[in-house]
Amino acid sequence: NKMHFNLVLSVKEIEKALNFQKLDIEFAVDINSKVHIFQVRPISTKNTYIDKGSLKINKLINYNLFKYKNKSKIRKISSNFYSDMSDWNPAEIIGVKPKPLSYSLYKYLITDRTWSAQRFAAGFEDLREFNLLTDFVGKPYVDLYLSLKSFVPRDLNPKIKHKLLYAYLDIFNKKPFLHDKIEFEIAFTCWTPNFLNEAKSRLSPYGFNLNEIISIEKELKKITLNAIRSLDSYVERSNQLENKRKNIIKNYSGLKKIFLLINDCKKYGTYSFCHVARAGFIAISFLNYFSEKEILSSKRITQFYKSLNTITQTFNMDILKLKNNEISISKIISKYGHLRPGTYEIENKAYWENLNYFNFSKNNLDSKKIEINPNFKLNKIEKKLIGQVFKDLNSSLKADEIISFIVKSIKSREYVKFDFSKNISLCLDEIVKYGEKFNIKREDLSYLKIKDLKNNAKNPLYNKIEKRKQIYKTHSLIEMPQIILS
Repeated sequence: NKMHFNLVLSVKEIEKALNFQKLDIEFAVDINSKVHIFQVRPISTKNTYIDKGSLKINKLINYNLFKYKNKSKIRKISSNFYSDMSDWNPAEIIGVKPKPLSYSLYKYLITDRTWSAQRFAAGFEDLREFNLLTDFVGKPYVDLYLSLKSFVPRDLNPKIKHKLLYAYLDIFNKKPFLHDKIEFEIAFTCWTPNFLNEAKSRLSPYGFNLNEIISIEKELKKITLNAIRSLDSYVERSNQLENKRKNIIKNYSGLKKIFLLINDCKKYGTYSFCHVARAGFIAISFLNYFSEKEILSSKRITQFYKSLNTITQTFNMDILKLKNNEISISKIISKYGHLRPGTYEIENKAYWENLNYFNFSKNNLDSKKIEINPNFKLNKIEKKLIGQVFKDLNSSLKADEIISFIVKSIKSREYVKFDFSKNISLCLDEIVKYGEKFNIKREDLSYLKIKDLKNNAKNPLYNKIEKRKQIYKTHSLIEMPQIILS
């Protein structure tokens, strides 16, 4: 039919534009059979020929099987669940088989401690001693036992906490296709005005009575109110990153510069981002509720989004100015040159190194799609309706405060990510320079872990690179699923 025909045409058009066919494409088709492309990214399929017979594939698989079973044994549960797209979504951010450098950077900056420190500060369970990611055969997976446990409110009665975690795990076990939607369809991570009805529907089959559901609601209200009231403090914390970065660029070089950039990125960038991203999730949940209950019409929701003036909108406006010769390429590079496809991957050149990125954006930009209307205001009826539904959360919260929180959290989520990625990009630039001292190619640097750089002797680095290359090649021969259930 027309929908399938248009989709095939769109895919062929993208393949031709990129001169590449192995692609992961995220899309939607509307009721008029028009195709909308959201994301396009390459699927890594590069395999060097190896003598497969000489590799101890079975030994590797058995080791990973032992690793999986051992974790289940320690937790005294029959099965542990893992997904590559839940929670912090490693498949999208670092890929399904990332190189050691990008994987180690991502773990250090977000999924080793930062993710859990944020959830503890927000009012959820204390999991600060645990790492969110584990890997099987070189593929990073989110540990769903930890992820779902991290969304259990800390101050709940211990019996209810235990009951809630195992309800979440059972829902996932029955509906694993929800693995990329656990915060919408499985776990309750914030309060929304329709919480009671949603919770009754989802939790009653697991023996939760009304009093238990009300006690969960009470804790989620505290967590949600805390997120609204603390947003400004985390945005301010992230604002310190720029001056600290300028100081590092001015006064340091080499390894010292690399590790100062990373440590500041973690302390002021990714930690703040975890909080701001959580606030952004709450904001989107509120907007979804407004849309569902028609408190804001779809037209008004569209007007709202056009009023935000996010980093993405600013980038598109600047590229349009570049297209019309209203801004210089040097100005564009100073603002956006740090951007890098696959933020953590040293093999990928930053925008400042490959100006074709800007040209591609320029050629595919349509001025009609960059409409920004900064004058969005709630009318009296909308204010009244929003005020009524949030009275149950806190009677002193006004509709304008809710909208202000939604605006700030969505804009800040983009901006904080944009800003901390400058530290990561600069860090990778410095690692490239560091590799040049030892005559180590950029591609080879991707096989090092960030901690390896502390040992700045040439031979040990080479040895690690060669050893990890072989491990990576072996991992590439083994196909792994998106979800592990048993």
